[in-house]
Amino acid sequence: MKLFNLFIIAAVSAACIAGSQTALTIYNDNLGVVKEVRDIEFEKGTSRVEFTDVAETIDPTSVSFRPMEEAEISLLEQNYEYDLVDPYKLLEKYIGKKITLFVQRDENVAPVRDEYELLAFKGNDFVVRSRSGVHILNRDLIKGVRFGKEQGDMLTKPTLVWLADSDKDQTIPCQVAYMASRISWKANYSMILSDSENQMEFSGWVTIDNKSGKDYKNAKIKLIAGEVKQERPQTNRRMEQLYAAAAKDGGSGFKEKAFQDFHLYTLGRESTVNNKQVKQIRFIENVKNIDIEKIYKISSQIMDTNTRKENPSVNFEFVNSEDNGMGMPLPEGLIRAFKEDTEDGSLEFVGESGINHTPKDEKVKVQTGNAFDIVGEFKTIKADVKNARLKEFHKEAVIRNHKDEDCIVEVNYKYPAGYSNCRIYDNNLDYKKPEAGVVRFEVPVKANDETKISFEAQISR
Repeated sequence: MKLFNLFIIAAVSAACIAGSQTALTIYNDNLGVVKEVRDIEFEKGTSRVEFTDVAETIDPTSVSFRPMEEAEISLLEQNYEYDLVDPYKLLEKYIGKKITLFVQRDENVAPVRDEYELLAFKGNDFVVRSRSGVHILNRDLIKGVRFGKEQGDMLTKPTLVWLADSDKDQTIPCQVAYMASRISWKANYSMILSDSENQMEFSGWVTIDNKSGKDYKNAKIKLIAGEVKQERPQTNRRMEQLYAAAAKDGGSGFKEKAFQDFHLYTLGRESTVNNKQVKQIRFIENVKNIDIEKIYKISSQIMDTNTRKENPSVNFEFVNSEDNGMGMPLPEGLIRAFKEDTEDGSLEFVGESGINHTPKDEKVKVQTGNAFDIVGEFKTIKADVKNARLKEFHKEAVIRNHKDEDCIVEVNYKYPAGYSNCRIYDNNLDYKKPEAGVVRFEVPVKANDETKISFEAQISR
């Protein structure tokens, strides 16, 4: 198909060629942009040029070609060849052509070599024509096949094939960039709780999963955090925005910066990412003494009249700020929580939770599980439907704490969004409305004791 009919004249300084010859920018949503600089040979006039070893999952419509030296080169056509050589495909290319077969009809006699015309093959049978006529030969009789020198365009790796026009014979470095799928990255974090669970140690790793069908040797690696809108076909401007993700060098780890409305993380050294490989790279070094808050949370519906028991969830919250030892935008990922067993010093896993992309100075919330020794029991003493727009409830709850230490449980009563007004009265504990549709009680409970909640609610549309 005719993708390139542009006459290219480019002049790029030699400094642009220095450094890694392969650059890889990886996105969260199963997308990568590959940028390679290679020396490519062009013949004077029109010739076929093969750019081999591209990703199997390449989007051929996204290819960008740029000579790195002044050159007069025109790419007239481009084909993506992914029908790679294997025995059956090789035989298909020789249907109607001459092949040499080594046939052994008697195991006590050496194979006989003879020339045949291949007419067809299916399963274990070859249909061939020789000087004596047409034969069907079973595959078990054929001990070898020799093909002629003219084997056509036999490719062993996915290849971009160009029809190029050059003003002279020349070999010049060229940058080829393209988009590929089935390569992605995610962040994995670890938090180690202190014995009192009011501080933690925090670290992070980047996990790259490459199923794109290509090895990226000694590549400069960049990661984009955020949701990038994709459409097919991509426009040239969109290509330029993606290919522009070629940021500054960092240290041995990742260096972060804002990039358009996303965040770009650049690894400060080259690394190899092989096909069918999951690679982990240190993202955040261990940060100690981060202040965290432990919160027990439990929820109920005001309009739910059933009696039920439930254990509150265990939550930890911390502020992603420089004052708290953090302050780096955290990409979406999974946080695993651990705590040390003081008897033997071993770390034990206590839960995990996913987080969304979190800018600096925002609060990070991690839910690790449910509290075994805290129970909430919810009851409806009275439910009165005044009319379709007005309902009244008398609610009670008991929070029991079987732990040997005091705790505070955040109890959230929710009501449907269709009801714009909720009046709370005759309540025995203070409450607040942190957001629409929520009434919250902060319930203190002594060790091995219980606390009762009682209130009446009137909700209306």
